[in-house]
Amino acid sequence: MTASIKDIARKVGVSVSTVSYALNNGPKPVAPQLKQRILDAAKDLDYYPRHLARSLKRKKSDVIGFIHSHMTFDIMRSPAIHEVIVGISNACQEQGKDLLIYTHSDRLEDQGLLSMILDGRVDGVIIFAPENQEEIFQTLDRRNFPYAILLGETSEDRFCYSVDNRHGVEMAVNHLANLGHTKIGHITGRLSLYDGLERDRAFKDALRDRNLPVVDHWVQSGNFEYQVSYSVALDMLQLPDKPTAIFASNDVMARATIDAARTLGLSVPTDLSVVGFDDTEVPNLGAPALTTVRQPLENLGRKALEAVVQIAEGNSVPRPELIQTTLIVRESTAPTKEPI
Repeated sequence: MTASIKDIARKVGVSVSTVSYALNNGPKPVAPQLKQRILDAAKDLDYYPRHLARSLKRKKSDVIGFIHSHMTFDIMRSPAIHEVIVGISNACQEQGKDLLIYTHSDRLEDQGLLSMILDGRVDGVIIFAPENQEEIFQTLDRRNFPYAILLGETSEDRFCYSVDNRHGVEMAVNHLANLGHTKIGHITGRLSLYDGLERDRAFKDALRDRNLPVVDHWVQSGNFEYQVSYSVALDMLQLPDKPTAIFASNDVMARATIDAARTLGLSVPTDLSVVGFDDTEVPNLGAPALTTVRQPLENLGRKALEAVVQIAEGNSVPRPELIQTTLIVRESTAPTKEPI
């Protein structure tokens, strides 16, 4: 049986974390004498030749990692993540790379996640929708480790591939207002994520710019999830004074809103107009066809992968700019029945 990192820890009499820090030169320091004992034990147990022989010899693995900061059960069923992964995997094939998805990234302490990233099995990582991971970014920056951020807050110092959320939301609100809707609700995404917070802020600003009311009980969190959104939409649509239109911060929540309306005997778009965000395939299979804000998720994934590969190979990469969104008008929106 080949050795594992636990075997090294047992042989030396230290923790697995200490072994990881010694083998990866951090992120925490290990005393020189102890580090040498760990390296000697790894050599004696033939750990490196089994685990990373090829990458140690070539100093590259030809593998790119993908990290989602909220990797919950069934998250890979998300239409948005599906399209991103399609873009990344297609680009990997073109670039001769493999893709490693970190499926336990949300359950790890930052140091544990860093140890996994820096253990030599990947040449770089794509971090999707980061949430409270500044410590990881700072450590990767110090180590000059290649990475790109996908759908996060843009920064001049980091490679971040995102879309112009604000413009997309403005288009959605303006479309509804131009149809005569003055009572517009919002089902928000997870506000701890950049996209969720930015779309919520943009929605409220867009209403104020049009002198439309921002009504607190017409703005509820759907957490980017179907079931949560279905529940809050049911509540919102049973209010004595309910909105005539709802903007949802992704397509899954928009479809949940349509289903909630149907449960209550409301017709979309006759009784309620609904606009989503993403323009993913799965939520758009049902009727009515969804009016939504298109963001090119597959293309974003491809751009992020190509950037990480270029950085890992020491090539220059142009700084990314915000990618524009497009309003796609379909069947889920119509003029309001209420007098204007």
